[in-house]
Amino acid sequence: MSFSFIDTNIFMYAVGATHDFRKPCQDLIEAITNGQLNASINTEVLQEILYRYDAIRKTELGHDLVNTILNTFKTIWAIDATTVQMAQKLMRTYHVKPRDAIHAASMLNNGIHTIYSYDKDFDSIPKLKRLTP
Repeated sequence: MSFSFIDTNIFMYAVGATHDFRKPCQDLIEAITNGQLNASINTEVLQEILYRYDAIRKTELGHDLVNTILNTFKTIWAIDATTVQMAQKLMRTYHVKPRDAIHAASMLNNGIHTIYSYDKDFDSIPKLKRLTP
């Protein structure tokens, strides 16, 4: 079964303020919920959501979003030492930010090569294909 990875910004746009990306992100998440797309995330996505919503004093919204994700996604990859070591290599080789490197390493360690994201930094990693909703 082939999976795509869903970046944190997809969830943020889907539940955030009115924006051109909001509806496409909602449609993507609906496709996942309906079983039309096999998708995965990692624990770092959940951490990013909790951190961001706590930082903007919308902690309960962050908890609600994380709970929805936990109930929707069957595959949530853990971040382990191997993932961190690969992320360091990706940072050195492709000069990507740490969080992006963690996501990319998580994907590659689990045989995933497609990511849905608006973050163009993923484009610098040759083994990954970035799609937007």
